[in-house]
Amino acid sequence: MHAQQVEWTVTDMDVDKDEQFLIYSSISPVVHLVDVETLCAKHERLEFKTEGRGHPELMSIKFSGDGKEILGGSKSGHILIYDMN
Repeated sequence: MHAQQVEWTVTDMDVDKDEQFLIYSSISPVVHLVDVETLCAKHERLEFKTEGRGHPELMSIKFSGDGKEILGGSKSGHILIYDMN
């Protein structure tokens, strides 16, 4: 699979507990969500935002245990939560 909109490198990736979706990050506020089966049928951009702090540069990401959230660690030292609902 060719990663889309990579700033410099893919910094992190994770697969959900059911192994249906893959997420990856690239030193930007955008996390890409891709279906594992075809690697292209579903591709969504999920944008992390912070209140009044600009756009975070995500260095690490992980699905929460229940798969309802994505946790992100930013270059500025913040932990961010993206609600999948």
